[in-house]
Amino acid sequence: MVFPVKLPMNPEHARVKFSLWDENLVGSAENVGEAVLNLAPFFGRTLQEKTSQTKLKPLWVRFTHPNYQGIRLGQLYVEASIVTKAFAEEHPVGEAQNEPNRLPFLPNPKRNAPPWALGSRALEAFANYRNTIFCIAAVILIAAICIPIVAVALFATTQT
Repeated sequence: MVFPVKLPMNPEHARVKFSLWDENLVGSAENVGEAVLNLAPFFGRTLQEKTSQTKLKPLWVRFTHPNYQGIRLGQLYVEASIVTKAFAEEHPVGEAQNEPNRLPFLPNPKRNAPPWALGSRALEAFANYRNTIFCIAAVILIAAICIPIVAVALFATTQT
């Protein structure tokens, strides 16, 4: 994410708030937790160093929720850099994994598909038996078509 920042800044405004939400299929989404990162020390160090790029030491930010005091709700790994306007214009970056994907390079996330999704872990067990399953399905389909036809023919011959 890219945010324009003008320094020096009021320390009360030098915070980033992360909110984690759970999307419900029925009803409204729920706030799972929040984390606030104070960037004032980082901005202060940037002003002192007077370099074109200053990196925030990577850190884990813990999520909390007022209704669940003392319960670990998760954490977020945060990396950040602050650059001068001239550096940003000389080295443009994309949003998320969009081009130009650099500073830092962000690989596409590896997400596990839900078990019911086609090609997911639940179906991988059957991958080695694909031909066998196809043959069994074909036999069942042919039987489902042929048995009623044969039954009707037999019933018709017994009626005459």
